[in-house]
This record gives sequence, C-alpha cells and structure tokens, in this order.
Amino acid sequence: MSWLVAVLTTLPNAYAAPAGSGLDKKVTVEVRQAPISVFLDSISQQTKVNFILADGLADEKVTAFLHDVTAEEALSVLRDIKGVDYRALSRGGTLLLAAKDSPVLQQPPAIAGGKELDARVTIRVKGAPLDQFLSSLSGQTKVNFALADGLEDIKVTAFLEDVTAREAIETVLAVKGLSCRKIGAQTTYALEPGQAPDPR
Repeated sequence: MSWLVAVLTTLPNAYAAPAGSGLDKKVTVEVRQAPISVFLDSISQQTKVNFILADGLADEKVTAFLHDVTAEEALSVLRDIKGVDYRALSRGGTLLLAAKDSPVLQQPPAIAGGKELDARVTIRVKGAPLDQFLSSLSGQTKVNFALADGLEDIKVTAFLEDVTAREAIETVLAVKGLSCRKIGAQTTYALEPGQAPDPR
C-alpha cells in the first residue's frame, strides 16, 4: 500500500495550467489516508475541474494538508510523489489521471458518431459498474448503449460535470481498453473489447 504525506503552502510551478482550465484556482485540501478519489473530489468541488482515474489509482491513499495552493500545485504533489500524471481532455475542464508512463495519457480513441454525442452530461461515480455509467449517460442524452458479453463487471470511477457524452465515452474507452461503434443509423452504440488496457 502506498502513502502520500505532504504539507504544502506554495510550490514553484514547472507546468503551466491551460488557460481557463480551473487549475489556476486556489484550493484547500485536507485528507488523511484517503483514496485519491476523495483528494480529487475536494479539488473538483472547489474548481469545477472534472477527473477520470485510470485503473489502479482509485484506492491509492493520500494524506495531504494543502492550504491556499492552486489546483495545479496540488496535482503536482501527486505527480512528484506518487508518479501520477494527467492530461487535459477537450476543453481542458476534464483531466485524465494515470501513472506517468501510462499509454492512456496518449490521445484517446475517437468515436464516429452524430450530434447526439455532443449533449452535455454530469456523472459522478466511484467504482461503479460500466453499465451504471452508461445508463446515466443514456438517461441524460437519450443515446442507447449495448455492452459485449464480459464487460458488465468493469468498474468506472469518474467525476465529470458539464462534459460532452463523446468526451466521457472516449475517455472510458482509453482507460478500459475498449472500442465503440455506432450500430446502423440509430443513436445506438456498442461497446466491445478493443485496444489492450493499461496493465497497471
């Protein structure tokens, strides 16, 4: 089990926050032996930045007492001490977090689909089955989803607010090593095994 202990007031910033991403907002985070998801949820509530975690990170423990630091500085603690990096998705309001050298930090697979995937959604799940994640998307967008056999046990942790359905799906595809295809001319999409998932 890994632990992170940090006390931080200011850090020199080696990485510039994307303009308008929310990473330049000041935050206060106090967690003791909490999962990374709790640490990130605290940042999300203060900045409206959304987070998606790659497999294997949700239960990593964090102890940190951070006061009046930027969200980017708080995330640099995870980068420097835990080896967790991130990349911005689309407009920069959603960050994907994974191990520094993880292939999921590369560009996610694109979904060929229509305007129905441009609908804005909000989803907050921790360790939820993939079908629950998709049911929430479907309820907000009226887009239909079908899962290939064996995918119902995949778990998803995501904190997303006001992102497109396309962005949410593409990120889950990258993190879980899945593919997605549109079925016919309808607004139905099938999720199937695809690229090799991140081994971490």
